[in-house]
Amino acid sequence: MTRARRLPLAVLLVGLLVVAIAAGDRHTATVGVRESRLAATMPAADARSSAWYCSGGPGGSGPSPDRVTISNAGGVAVPVAVDVMVSGGAVREQLVNVAARASRTLTVSSLSRDPTAALVVQPLGPSVVVAQGWAANGDVASAPCATRSASTWFFAGGTSTTGAQEWLSLLDPYPVDAVVDVQAYTENGLRAPSSLQDLVVHAHSRVSVRIDPLVAQQHLVALQVHARNGQRVVATTAVVRPKTGGAAGVDASLSLGATELARTWWFADNRDRPGASEQLVLANPGEADATVRVELVSDLSAVIQARAVTVPAGTAAAVDYSGAAKANANYTLSLHSSIPIVAETRATFDRARAPLAGSVTELGTTAAAHEWWFAGGPFTATGLGGAEPHVPIGYDALMVMKPTTAAARLTTIANILHNDGHVRRTFVITQAAALKSFTTANRDNPALVSGATASKVSPAFAIDLEDDAASGWLRQRFVDDQNVAGFVFAQSAKPQVVDDIVVLNPGRHAARVSVVASAAGGGLTAAGMTGVIVAPGRMIVISLVGLAKPSGAAVVSASQPVVAERFVALPGGATRSPGVPSP
Repeated sequence: MTRARRLPLAVLLVGLLVVAIAAGDRHTATVGVRESRLAATMPAADARSSAWYCSGGPGGSGPSPDRVTISNAGGVAVPVAVDVMVSGGAVREQLVNVAARASRTLTVSSLSRDPTAALVVQPLGPSVVVAQGWAANGDVASAPCATRSASTWFFAGGTSTTGAQEWLSLLDPYPVDAVVDVQAYTENGLRAPSSLQDLVVHAHSRVSVRIDPLVAQQHLVALQVHARNGQRVVATTAVVRPKTGGAAGVDASLSLGATELARTWWFADNRDRPGASEQLVLANPGEADATVRVELVSDLSAVIQARAVTVPAGTAAAVDYSGAAKANANYTLSLHSSIPIVAETRATFDRARAPLAGSVTELGTTAAAHEWWFAGGPFTATGLGGAEPHVPIGYDALMVMKPTTAAARLTTIANILHNDGHVRRTFVITQAAALKSFTTANRDNPALVSGATASKVSPAFAIDLEDDAASGWLRQRFVDDQNVAGFVFAQSAKPQVVDDIVVLNPGRHAARVSVVASAAGGGLTAAGMTGVIVAPGRMIVISLVGLAKPSGAAVVSASQPVVAERFVALPGGATRSPGVPSP
């Protein structure tokens, strides 16, 4: 079966997405959004204006590499005021317009050549979400911009070993200078070098501080940032590492900090891939030891035995999850601590061994919500810099059903495919769609076409497999099914991008979840993106790559509070970003 023969059928099916439902049986109390605890939350629906603080990535001597994306998921255009802040200079304001259901990306260097430049974005209307990011040698890093400033910020996932650079960016959006002290918590205890005390962040500007030379050769470098006298700042960290696999360049990650410690943290998206290094880093700035219970639920198996971790006061500890789940599995993490702590994941994908490449860090979330918002921009399926990547249309397997197969049986098989987790996505080919493809393919043979009706044509499942080994699983699982007429397997190039929305249901009851993406002025959705049931304690992965148009912004809505994250992988690297919840 060649690609040319498969293409008309696949074109009919673009946009239908697989929903991988994880196994497990956790019961976790749901914590709603409390705005004061979170660095970024969506403004109220009736808010006439809001402010997003984008403190950015690493500093340097040249113009800032940062980009800021403004996504409008609403149905009307929104004017946006963009304040450009530079140390020692007056704030310059620029007004831009963001069309309905569209995104606009601004490069900071186009607005100011000063390396200290930062942006404060003020949408003059609702339904706007703002994210920040930067790129280095093809790798990408992104995180939401903050909607609030705070006197204290926490991070856990830094490091100063193996050539890594850790940068702390501090933004003071107010007209008075802020004085900041920084402490580092390592596996060997507290570090508070004098060069990280009395840091002055000038009014209406940002400062980027390189941490790794000051807290050298520490595997774990967690940070606590404190502004004196009740002053408030905004903080992000960036970690820059040499690329894995001997490749030239660097891998980059970006994290928006947490403004409070918490006893409960959730991480919806984690990926076990060949050669990947995956760690959960726990930092305890408190004065008493923390006892932490960490639970993992994979989408390919039942709950894996929970781990108990002790984090001594004033230190940081790492829990290694490399290989804890089956290869190519996705999994969730939830943790519960005896005292408030901060938690962050960090993963490095070896480009020589895994289909993914790059480094990602991400602070967990401490709240669940009915809605989660994601900005679009250059770090989603539209491709780095806005160029659309080549996303092949096709599938690896066609499971052909008998014409007499009942609709209920098709639904049951679809659920089995989704739950077992061996496939990326499944296209359900109805008899009507199969007939249309059949008549198109055989239009030069009237004898065949004239006798064909939908009732005589077989429905089928077109399946994008997780890996080559899954073809054996597919045949073994369904070979004795009386409704299956046969299988057709074909090689198919994998998409060069990954753009997944991952949703975790931490509650005690099933949640109904829908995702609507937006781009080019329209709303984008497809089968497998609306009304998806997520069982208690489980997760789903919804890919946005197969949509008819490259997606930008995305909004997740659920019948009860859930946790949502977005994972994007491009040929040069990967990034993971939490969504912005609605309070």
